[in-house]
Amino acid sequence: DSKVGANDLLELAWLLLTDSYHTDLCVRFPPHLIALGCLYMAGGLQGRSDLLPFLCSGMEGCSPADEREVRQVCEIMVKFYTQDHDSDNPTTTAK
Repeated sequence: DSKVGANDLLELAWLLLTDSYHTDLCVRFPPHLIALGCLYMAGGLQGRSDLLPFLCSGMEGCSPADEREVRQVCEIMVKFYTQDHDSDNPTTTAK
C-alpha cells in the first residue's frame, strides 16, 4: 500500500530531522533544505534513492545548487550517525 509506504517515509524523515538538532545543520542551511535532506535520506534508507529530483521539482525555485546542498545535509547526517558518540561520554571511556 503506497499510503503505508509514504507514512513510513515521513516517520523516518521525522526521526532524522529530530536527530539533525544534534548537528550544526540548523546554522548552516535553511530549514527547507534540511527537511528535503531528511526526506531524501529516508527515501534512500528505504531503497528509494530517486526521490531528490522529484522532491526538488515540486519546489518552486529549487535549483541544482539546492540539490547539492541537500546532498551536503545528507553527508553531515551520515557523519553524525557514523561518528563515535562514546568518545564524548567520560562514563563510557573510563574503564
